[in-house]
Amino acid sequence: IIIGGEQSPDNINVAISPLGLTPLHAAADAGAMRAARVLTQTMPAALVAQADSHGATALHAAAGCRAVAAGAAQHENPHPQMVGLLAYECASVIDVTHRDVRLRTVLHWLAAAPDPTIALKAIEALLEAIDRLEEDERKALAAPDPAAKASGVIAATYSRRGQPQPQQPQQRPQCRALLQLVVLLEARDEKDETAEALARDLVRTGDAGRRCGSLEEAKEHEEARVAIADLLRRRLFAMRMRGDYRSPASAAGTFGAPLGRAPLGRAPPRPPLLGRSSTMAAGEAATVSTAPSVADALE
Repeated sequence: IIIGGEQSPDNINVAISPLGLTPLHAAADAGAMRAARVLTQTMPAALVAQADSHGATALHAAAGCRAVAAGAAQHENPHPQMVGLLAYECASVIDVTHRDVRLRTVLHWLAAAPDPTIALKAIEALLEAIDRLEEDERKALAAPDPAAKASGVIAATYSRRGQPQPQQPQQRPQCRALLQLVVLLEARDEKDETAEALARDLVRTGDAGRRCGSLEEAKEHEEARVAIADLLRRRLFAMRMRGDYRSPASAAGTFGAPLGRAPLGRAPPRPPLLGRSSTMAAGEAATVSTAPSVADALE
């Protein structure tokens, strides 16, 4: 990718591959941070969000999804810093919940990366970016609203006149980042597996041992893969306990919908237990079912 000199800046606005790859795909795949920053600031939004023939965005490419043919891709190791950059800086353009032709999100590709030690860092970078987006949204919602001041003046006017003020429908705070995180954590690929289940299945099938050259390296990869699955499970459980949980059916495609707690006396829905034996799943289900919900605590 050449920018400047005799090259016109408009050259970066053209797809560079018959597979639908843009310069941003190439930069994300190579982990070229400086090039990615320039491209995200100069490329049209439509090309920043463009998916290749495999249905993968530049964020997928940063997660290790490399298109090699129409509808086919090979798995490479992710670039943690690139994942964090694109997830945060391009949040308004690139849909972090986008799925490719295999119905995999960026989280699926990270959970199944060849080197889980690198993938764990990339997942942490992705979750950190979503946390920053949530914090930004919370600050924006908490900022003084000029309409609130006007509403106070109107209320005072009605009070002086001795007239009841007409009731206006109240809008609850909305948080797009949290809804996107719910979809990421529970999205299922073509094999009906979540990212957590995919990571656990790779541990159960001994995938780490086949890709490593020594027992020490295989053990390290297995521990990292288990850490990935545990991280995703803990994150979803923490969201559920603080009342931020919504099922993918209600969250997917409705990121602008109000986000509220479950009704009192009714616990939020539980995520499915996948990637474990039936005995272990039954034991965990019994453990989870006895945990107090936010609704129970409030009641």
